[in-house]
Amino acid sequence: MKFVIYAISQSLVISLLCLLFSFSASAELTNHDLELLDQDIQKIVKQYKLPSLAYAILQKDTPAFIRVSGVTNIKNNTLADQHTQYRIASISKMFVGIAVMQLVEAKQVKLSDRVSTLYPGLEFHNPWQDTHPLRLVHLLENTTGWNDISLSEFAYENTPALNLDDALAINSNSRTSRWPPGTRQAYTNSAATVAARIVEKSSGLKFTDYVEQHIFTPLNMQHSSYAKPLDQDNAATGYKRHQPVPFKHILMQPSGSLSASIEDMSRFTMMLINQGEPLLSANTLNRMEHSESTNLNRFTAGYGIANFSRYYQGHRYRGHDGTLPGWMSELVYSPKHKTGFVVLLNSEHPAAYRALTLLISKALANSYAKPEFAQSKIPEELIAQSGYYQYINPRNEKQFFLERLIATRKLTVTQDSANFSSLLPANWQRTLYYSEQGKWLNPQGEEVMAFANDPIEGEVLHYGNLVFKPVSGLQAWADKVIAITWLLLLVGLILHSFYWPWRRKKLTAPEVQIRQSLSFNAWSALLFLLFLAIGLMSAIDRLGHIGFFSLGLMLSSLLLAATSSWSVWKLKLLYNQLTAKTAFYIASIFAALQLMVVVYLAAHGVIGIQSWN
Repeated sequence: MKFVIYAISQSLVISLLCLLFSFSASAELTNHDLELLDQDIQKIVKQYKLPSLAYAILQKDTPAFIRVSGVTNIKNNTLADQHTQYRIASISKMFVGIAVMQLVEAKQVKLSDRVSTLYPGLEFHNPWQDTHPLRLVHLLENTTGWNDISLSEFAYENTPALNLDDALAINSNSRTSRWPPGTRQAYTNSAATVAARIVEKSSGLKFTDYVEQHIFTPLNMQHSSYAKPLDQDNAATGYKRHQPVPFKHILMQPSGSLSASIEDMSRFTMMLINQGEPLLSANTLNRMEHSESTNLNRFTAGYGIANFSRYYQGHRYRGHDGTLPGWMSELVYSPKHKTGFVVLLNSEHPAAYRALTLLISKALANSYAKPEFAQSKIPEELIAQSGYYQYINPRNEKQFFLERLIATRKLTVTQDSANFSSLLPANWQRTLYYSEQGKWLNPQGEEVMAFANDPIEGEVLHYGNLVFKPVSGLQAWADKVIAITWLLLLVGLILHSFYWPWRRKKLTAPEVQIRQSLSFNAWSALLFLLFLAIGLMSAIDRLGHIGFFSLGLMLSSLLLAATSSWSVWKLKLLYNQLTAKTAFYIASIFAALQLMVVVYLAAHGVIGIQSWN
């Protein structure tokens, strides 16, 4: 009896201590904490020479902590303030999602409505229309299966700005479902624009007018606009590599053309933290915070309704980010912890952006209580799921020839946990724990992964927004081994091409021809890689229209295919004329590898690519 009383008393003491620790660990960041954090943030601003930074840290029932530093324009040296407008890019899509959900609450539309009914004039192609019709929810959760818009659409000079029907008519070919709608997620800018046009058709208002009346006005967002800011003296100028980027209307305006101040975005984020008040009901906002239109049905790690999952320090946030030439932005909030932050930059500087969001998220994570979650024993059938997986829902098929090299993961499942890691680069890995209902959790207890059944591929694995199919070890490694071996030989042969001409007199005619063949083959490959790499460094500007880099990429890809074929033919002719076979064997290995690369590129539509289409 004494032992039982002692055990109960010990349990109570431990519970009280845990409760006290939970309260202390969940304490809000104080003003003193935030001021110290701001000092570290300003060091990042100086380190990366950012023109300006506007950020806000939000905590429920606490005034927003807003700080703005720097200038709106380097030339004019005008100081930025809380009302300075920044282009928030794809965060604009959140306003599309809220507008649609307001119409859903008003029973003017339903998420299950067919797009063909809501927007009869829209051109799109869905090979699975009979079994998987395209619905409104698929537009909002990016489960249409469409490719993202082309580089030429990103680069389109939309002045004067087209109406949404005309903008969507520019390239209807991109709106072809690559898999049954409602099975896999793939981000596309056209889907939100189609949804915005449905808002216009259902409400009778121009989309920008609808947002002004039903979102901006209720939230008192007085410094937000889809048009070019009227107050040019207090509108930030975007910068890329320290050069100003002229303001340009983007083609898919509802998807990314909104400009807003940090004060306005703070109000918008607080609305999300306050469960939708005054724009939406709590139930509606909760529906927006998870996906329901994939193979998994409900999945809290999915994209949601214009509202994606974002993990910082393992804690799940909801929200969106945005990037335009000269601009970067982040808006996230935690439904669990009732906190969030907004970062607005008038500079396209990924390193600074990552450093800022990491610093802020670490500070917030320190105020969260240590998570507790139930871990279940992993069933034997799931341990058998260990193996290699490759994702099958690329954002754009034209880019998948590059993505595929980093698209493979390795899953290792034991009785206690699982490890999910990348093959190339080999610096990404996550530890996962199994819970009931077949969900996999990260160390913070957040759901991140689950198995499902795909109508085309069979059993697949969902990790966040990515969908993976199982592949063999050979499939997982073959393309990487070929690519790495080819690149190493390419570097060696480029260096050798500077050396062998000095020994030309000592070589026989066939040996000279072999080396010439190798050199032409290697230099054509290098030329293609240079055009590709330099073009991708500023893809919209350099590859989105006909120009030096886009034409250079097309012609160099054709040259690569031609020299590779010529090299194989030349080797066949010279084989019997060579006495020393070493150079021949090296040339043959390289020619074979390069021919594999050419076939791979051709299969992905890269040979003769017209990047402006």
